[in-house]
Amino acid sequence: MRDEDRMLVEGKETVVQPRGETWAFSVPEGHRIHVSDEFVSLSLSNEGTTYDLSDWIEDDEEVRVVLGREATSFAIGDPPEVPPVRGYPIPSLDEELKRLSARLVRLGESEQRAQAWAQGASYDSHTRDLRRRIRELEREARRR
Repeated sequence: MRDEDRMLVEGKETVVQPRGETWAFSVPEGHRIHVSDEFVSLSLSNEGTTYDLSDWIEDDEEVRVVLGREATSFAIGDPPEVPPVRGYPIPSLDEELKRLSARLVRLGESEQRAQAWAQGASYDSHTRDLRRRIRELEREARRR
């Protein structure tokens, strides 16, 4: 899997905000995202979902793609090998928190610190802080 499949803007992490939510999830390795002027396609392996593009928000560290309504789900393959279409598996907040904590621990962060919340943090600010810490640890690891 190439980083280009997960990174929309060079040097910035791509995150996806599900429709109706206030937090965003990182596009995991092995997953793909493609954005056009009107649509966002998220896929894993040979199936995925296309959504309306609701918004694109870019800051110094991240590109946030905000999903609109689901337009279609798809599967790629030749009949009869094509599996039933399930679409892209949008993670729950709990699943994303577990993913982020696991990434931090793999990078050497203590499990206790990886699961600690800043007082008064919202879901969005907490997940953003975890992603920021992951990027810091990844930069440190590359310098070694």
